[in-house]
Amino acid sequence: MSEDKSIHNLIEQQDDKAKQESWATIQSRLESADVESNGVKNGVNTRAAIFSKRAVLWAICAAVLLTAVILLIVLLPRKDGGPDVPDGFEDFNGMLGAGSAGEYSTVSTDYTLKDYAAQTGNDFLYFDWYDKTTYEDHIVKSNVTDKIICYKETIYDAEGGYSITLNITEPTAQIGSLSKYDSCPNTRQINGTEVKWNSDSSSYFSAFVHKDFRYCIEVSECPSSDILMNYIEQLLP
Repeated sequence: MSEDKSIHNLIEQQDDKAKQESWATIQSRLESADVESNGVKNGVNTRAAIFSKRAVLWAICAAVLLTAVILLIVLLPRKDGGPDVPDGFEDFNGMLGAGSAGEYSTVSTDYTLKDYAAQTGNDFLYFDWYDKTTYEDHIVKSNVTDKIICYKETIYDAEGGYSITLNITEPTAQIGSLSKYDSCPNTRQINGTEVKWNSDSSSYFSAFVHKDFRYCIEVSECPSSDILMNYIEQLLP
């Protein structure tokens, strides 16, 4: 005989009052056990729901943080030598010797002259050979104001075999390293622009003004002024 049947027989052998009290006690305990069981289940479900919500919130926060970091990396100005792109140049008054670095400094940049023209909205002249030759770009910055006073690009003509250096400043800027362009005795008209030029033992060089900016161009190891003028004709519209 099973234990359940033994308990049942013992209860049934009692008088009516005692039997009713026993069955009532058993019923009460069964109901209490059922309530406790449901409570455990509900508690587990509640904790699971809370954990699930927290997991979702953590995932959202992580995604927002990652997005913010990516935007900062993409949108912040480059600090690897690229210019801070002012609206234009600043006049630089005060002649300096070619070897002096007390008032200005030269810094390499990853921008090309074409990039810089697009960034500043200036219609600069440049040789658009970037996809088929080598080039090197620098900015000259005032040590006083930290603003750009000159843009310098050296680009190699793979077809002609010459290295061309182009400096762009405001017409009134005076920079010691460009002083030789101030005393060019020869002149020529090219596409309506007066071009002043000269030569030394290793190059031909020229200066002219176009759309409010001064261009100083030098062709290294150049044998004649005609080659220099040919490059200037390519620049001037």
